Amino acid sequence: MKEPLVKAAHDLGFASDSLKEALEKANAVQKIVLLEIIWRTKAVLQDAKALLKALDADAKETVNP
Repeated sequence: MKEPLVKAAHDLGFASDSLKEALEKANAVQKIVLLEIIWRTKAVLQDAKALLKALDADAKETVNP
C-alpha cells in the first residue's frame, strides 16, 4: 500500500503546482474556483502524508495505542 500512496502524494504535489500555474492565468471567477480546488488538493495531500507517516510509525512499532 505504501508505494501507491507515495506515488499519489507525489502526483498531488504536481497537481497543486499545476493548479497554481493556472491560477496565474485565470480571470477573477476562475481564480475563485481554482482556489477552492487548490485548497482541496492540499488537504488531500496532507491526509496522504499523514497516512504515510502513520504507516512508517506502525512499521517501526512506535505507535502507542
